[in-house]
Amino acid sequence: MDNIKIFSLQEANRLLPELTRLLQSLQALRMEVLAKQVEIDALELVTDPEPSAMTMPPLLQDKLLEYDGMLERFRTGLEEIQDTGAVLKELESGLIDFYSVIDSQIGYLCWKMGEPEIRFWHEIGKGFSHRQTLPVNQQDPNNS
Repeated sequence: MDNIKIFSLQEANRLLPELTRLLQSLQALRMEVLAKQVEIDALELVTDPEPSAMTMPPLLQDKLLEYDGMLERFRTGLEEIQDTGAVLKELESGLIDFYSVIDSQIGYLCWKMGEPEIRFWHEIGKGFSHRQTLPVNQQDPNNS
């Protein structure tokens, strides 16, 4: 198992521009993947029900190769987020958590894309709906 990174509020806030870029890229790529799936589904409807590489139309083969490349780029983007130590909770809304020590306990700093800085946290095992404002002693005086 990989080591879990424990973030200070300052460390996590410094990652937000990079995470925003990665999230936006993954969100756009997700839309492309979904569109490509529709194209492939439509082509499969008009081809042999059991196509092999020998009978598969070249256009369908090309679409499948493009799709595989998109999925690989998507996996790479997810790995880039994981490599930062952040925990992607939900791609569509851009919800990310960071392990941290809050009030002497391990919890998650909680950030949603579009928020200018991290201002919330929640206990591990609880989610976004249980997030609460960071305690005053935890807040970054440089970001207030």
